[in-house]
Amino acid sequence: MIRSFTLKTVLLPILLLSSIVGVAGQDTVSVFIKPDSSSYQVTTLPANDPQLSEAAEMPYDASQANVWKWVELNQTFEGHVRKSYVTKGLSIQVGAPVYFVPGDEDAFLTILEDSADAEVIEVTGDWVKISIDTSVPVYFESSTAASAPMTAVTLPAEPVAAPAEEPLDIESAVAEDTFMAEEPVDLGSTNAYPSEPIDRILEGKLVAYKGGFPNPFKKPTYKWQILNRGKKRIAFIDPRNLIVDRPLESYVGKNVSLSGSIYRINNNRDLVIVANQLILQ
Repeated sequence: MIRSFTLKTVLLPILLLSSIVGVAGQDTVSVFIKPDSSSYQVTTLPANDPQLSEAAEMPYDASQANVWKWVELNQTFEGHVRKSYVTKGLSIQVGAPVYFVPGDEDAFLTILEDSADAEVIEVTGDWVKISIDTSVPVYFESSTAASAPMTAVTLPAEPVAAPAEEPLDIESAVAEDTFMAEEPVDLGSTNAYPSEPIDRILEGKLVAYKGGFPNPFKKPTYKWQILNRGKKRIAFIDPRNLIVDRPLESYVGKNVSLSGSIYRINNNRDLVIVANQLILQ
């Protein structure tokens, strides 16, 4: 009896220590909704997750210690939609904005599309918790120092000159990003947007968009954008179908309601609304 008790007394600390070491050895990587560790943390992934090896580097930022990377995370997420977007049959209306945190623009998940696989989990007050299968761009900090020197590359004897592209500072449509991205693609009246439309009403402040680095030889694709209360862009505005009785300039700085078709652009990092109606709030 005494021997048995002594054996248990010795083994218990060993088992506990092994358990702690095992957990510590399972390295994980935190992924965020923006390239900023103070932003909403979407989830954690095992350090050896193959998705992380496919991630693309973000341009270096002198204010960050390490290089950030991003990857498209495709899986089932839990989110929240307003109760008004859910029918009595517990189906969720197309165009419903989905948030990780109810009503938090900094924790915006997606806009429910027609083909989305979504299911109601529970109702809590004015919000409904759902599960949804979708893809979301997420960001994580790598171990590569942002100030690391670039590896020397041997140039060919007669290099072919390529036209220089001047990057523009584009903020995310649903959450403010701090990285350099390409300006939204140049779309004329005959060009089709690269995704299916979602009809919806957007409310916010109408302001002019000039781009991060104004180029006197190239006009921005979009002249207008709509911002939320946190002064973050909800979407660019395409006014091609908009009929108003006065110039859009007269609405600058005012809260408006825009109805129209919303499209994803710029590798899903931005939204644009092809507005057909504007109402001053």
